[in-house]
Amino acid sequence: RIDLQRQILAYVLDQLMLSNPREITAVRRELIEVPTQTRGTGRTQTRGGASSGDRFTINDALSARVPGAIDTLAFRITFVGYTEVLRTFLNNLATFDMPVVVRSVEVQRRTQTERPSRARGGDNTFDALFGGEQATVRGGQGTLETGSTQRPVIEDNESEYTVTLEYIEVTLPDGNSQ
Repeated sequence: RIDLQRQILAYVLDQLMLSNPREITAVRRELIEVPTQTRGTGRTQTRGGASSGDRFTINDALSARVPGAIDTLAFRITFVGYTEVLRTFLNNLATFDMPVVVRSVEVQRRTQTERPSRARGGDNTFDALFGGEQATVRGGQGTLETGSTQRPVIEDNESEYTVTLEYIEVTLPDGNSQ
């Protein structure tokens, strides 16, 4: 079971590397619960432990797991990049070389962008509101001159993405012909 986790994780990380993220900040795998037998009682209990370190437990509402029919392994990958990195990663996973399904995507801004300050004195022109430079037309020939180079409103939109994935495996009982 752990070897299967390793193989799937290698596949997922290969797909992520092909999308060229700036940084991979966390790789977490689902906590595998191991049945253990309590001495002297003959009872079996499940031991797994709490989510910690590189392990987590997927929310049952997100999981496709159905006992006796569908088994799953979940992973949570956190990386930093532009929107194109996320798009490429998700498209790479959609090729279905392995049955990996995206369960959730969380996005958090990585860096704060500068907000242009309003000009003092109540200037409500378009340029004053959005931080553009004053452009003037000089002469009768319509030559456009600007004070300096304009900057885009959003300069750096790099984000941190946390993607929860689930590997799905159908495990019907041996006697079932369907």
